[in-house]
Amino acid sequence: MDRFWYRPKVHPVWGRIRRNWRQNFTCSRSIYRGAKKHQWYLPRVEDCFHSRTFFRFSRRPAVSQHPDFENRFKRAVLRLGEPDRVPLGDVTIDITHKQKFLGRPLRTPEDEVEFWVKAGFDYVVAEVGLQTSTAIQGAKVNVEAQYALFDYGETERAWVEENKTLIRDEADFEAFPWPNPDQLDYSKFEAYSRLVPPGMKIMGALGKIFNSVWWLMGFQHFAECLTENPALVEKMFHKVAEIQLRVLDRILEFDAVGAVTHADDIAYSEALMISPDHLRRYVFPWFKEVAHRIHAKGKIAIFHSDGKLDQVMPDLIACGFDAIHPFEPKAMDIVANKRMYGDKIGIIGNIDLGYTLTRGTPEEVMAECRQRINELGPGGGYCLASSNSIPEYVPYENFLALLKSVHEYGHYPLAGAAQPAEEVAPVEVRTEEDAHTSPALEIDDSVLGQLMEAVLSGNASNAGKLTAEALESGIEPQIIFNQALIPAMTEVGRLMETGEYFIPQVLQSAKAMSAAVELIKPLILASGRVERVGKVVLGTVQGDLHDIGKNLVGMMLEGRGFEVIDLGVNVPPQKFIEAVQANQADIVALSALLTTTMLNMKAVIEALKEAGLRERVKVMVGGAPVDARFADEVGADGFALNAAAGASLALKLVGR
Repeated sequence: MDRFWYRPKVHPVWGRIRRNWRQNFTCSRSIYRGAKKHQWYLPRVEDCFHSRTFFRFSRRPAVSQHPDFENRFKRAVLRLGEPDRVPLGDVTIDITHKQKFLGRPLRTPEDEVEFWVKAGFDYVVAEVGLQTSTAIQGAKVNVEAQYALFDYGETERAWVEENKTLIRDEADFEAFPWPNPDQLDYSKFEAYSRLVPPGMKIMGALGKIFNSVWWLMGFQHFAECLTENPALVEKMFHKVAEIQLRVLDRILEFDAVGAVTHADDIAYSEALMISPDHLRRYVFPWFKEVAHRIHAKGKIAIFHSDGKLDQVMPDLIACGFDAIHPFEPKAMDIVANKRMYGDKIGIIGNIDLGYTLTRGTPEEVMAECRQRINELGPGGGYCLASSNSIPEYVPYENFLALLKSVHEYGHYPLAGAAQPAEEVAPVEVRTEEDAHTSPALEIDDSVLGQLMEAVLSGNASNAGKLTAEALESGIEPQIIFNQALIPAMTEVGRLMETGEYFIPQVLQSAKAMSAAVELIKPLILASGRVERVGKVVLGTVQGDLHDIGKNLVGMMLEGRGFEVIDLGVNVPPQKFIEAVQANQADIVALSALLTTTMLNMKAVIEALKEAGLRERVKVMVGGAPVDARFADEVGADGFALNAAAGASLALKLVGR
């Protein structure tokens, strides 16, 4: 067995938990000889670009490329004025790009430090904490230690099945094999503490709190428990936060740690995952404790979340974070946020992973980076980074273009800096108190009106009782469906679009509607007078395991009168073809959360063409990385930003 590789001990749920650099790695090829004496060779960044096809750096005089965490990164993040240049701010970079950059496999901690130094960062990243490794059975994912033998298959990232429930009740909670924080692997921090050159620090990447809770419970069950079993939700947050805070305390003991990023997605591109009230009750107190402990050790606290955070930006600032990443382009106006909050919090981001980094050219990447630097860089307070991370599907030349841009355009004083606007239009922030201010559905005191109210409030028990009462009073099942259930779910969709309802409320309303449909559906089918708007074949495309958004779309479609054939997740093109043929479908609805899997939408559309079905079936697409431009590129008939918009689009596609 090659001495460079080993197989770590694996925890049944959390994956790897033990590793020791000194016992398991032979550092055979370090350019950092004499590291203990700090005799570091620090080449210019332009010397590190190996692609012969990539355009060269200009010969302009360059500021020293030595890492300078205190005077560059920290100065920018804490808004202490302009540093020598705009710092880089990414935390997650795929190992395939690191290896291409170095021109060899990444085998040792020395190799890792070498990459971050040469790439122009002021820190090296070390991750630790609870990170579930659950993935769909048979998926080809990397769940080995970072420096173990690499066999990625299709992707290196392990995605959790969003509705797989590991903890359903208190009994599951007590029986769960919770990991001991003392047994997690801190050897990266030990190794990097010895290896980082002068001026460089460690960026600790802490495991998640909010995401870990709903991963373990399954999102739909978690959403139900927010109203039906809040005691279990509270218990889950206490347990997970206790573990993560113990991990945080351990990594803060290392003097070489200069900052900690707490990555915990709380939003989608169109809205928060749960309401601001729920975040304030269950999540933000723990975020505040994370930031407090980091500051108590004199270190920087950074928060990462994708999605639309406008409603809770003041809350995140109040939690005490020093900077936020990444200001997702589809979801937030980073320039407006810099103008509103730039004196209170550092801005890190937001070069578009959805299009520019993934599908653009190096020149387009450079142009977007230059624009962001000129808009956000004046006065400091800004770090250039992607709008999420640098995954393996970002073309390597585009990754190099991002690195190059801070050296080409980011030296202060900035050559093309935009002048600050005299007047700043405020970012719209809706609060819980703003709810129900727009025109609402008119509801009377009749049994159908009460049924609509039960669906709107997510009361499944009342919805079932009122449906039975309506049937007993002689109201036709189809009338119940058309005059109570469809209007109620249409109103739910409107409330979701306006930011007054969030995913848990929508799921509860859909559950209430299902309780009513269970009673009337057999009667409608038996009558032979089925009135359906159309049939939709729905699925998450091949390679993608995410289904929360897809499920919401299905619920909203059913609520608007469609028959939905849900194929689930990781659906190959042929399965869509078979479903369209078997059900004589009117619409194919394709979902994807990952930039890499969204390309499989085109494969489905091409398969429909080859099967001779494209002319008679409409195709709609949606998901976090999808936009109208992409829909046009792949030949779809429409794009929907969210579930409610998807239902409206489907009605339009069938001429209703």
